[in-house]
Amino acid sequence: MKVCVASSSLVSEFAINTLLRSEQVDLIGLITNPDKATGRGQNIKANSLAQWAQSQKITVEKPNDNEQLKETLQKLNPDLVITIAYGRLIPITLLNLPKYGFINLHYSILPKYRGAAPVQHAIMDGLKSTGVSIFQLDSGMDTGPIYAQRECELTNEDVTSTLIEKLNRVGVDLLSETLSKIQSEVSPIPQSEKGISYAPKISKEEGHINWSENHISV
Repeated sequence: MKVCVASSSLVSEFAINTLLRSEQVDLIGLITNPDKATGRGQNIKANSLAQWAQSQKITVEKPNDNEQLKETLQKLNPDLVITIAYGRLIPITLLNLPKYGFINLHYSILPKYRGAAPVQHAIMDGLKSTGVSIFQLDSGMDTGPIYAQRECELTNEDVTSTLIEKLNRVGVDLLSETLSKIQSEVSPIPQSEKGISYAPKISKEEGHINWSENHISV
């Protein structure tokens, strides 16, 4: 099975490395965000994930818009696209282009914490466990039917980086399971209409630390 990864974050590096070693799939490319101006000098640079992928000799595509994304999909012709922190809603016409569509690796037990920052919200809300969901993308935001889910324990010592590391390990195991299901044409299961919540991007105000709080609240 030929697969592409669509991501704009180094969070996906662990999964990409696993796919490179996998006998289940042939990783044929990374789809990521276009280069942009950064720093004081506003120099045009590729994002960190694109730079890393190029160092690994992975084909990197950087479509600006949906029309360019369509051209990229037609050129690479993947059987499946795996999105991990890509940060873009993709129209259904493009989701249907690959043979098996698009799946997303999302760091919560859906339908809880739909949105861009499920890891941070799980920590902020003091959860004792969260997890990973892999689901088929549809026209909504994290609303598609689910192939697989697995829980992951949190501790009071966990911060974003340590929790992401745990979830990455859970996620790659779940991804292997999901790829087998897709190849066996197992249908995903619709999400529950109960327990829906959202995890929007963290604002600067929410990111401010109140050092007068106890260590768990901080």
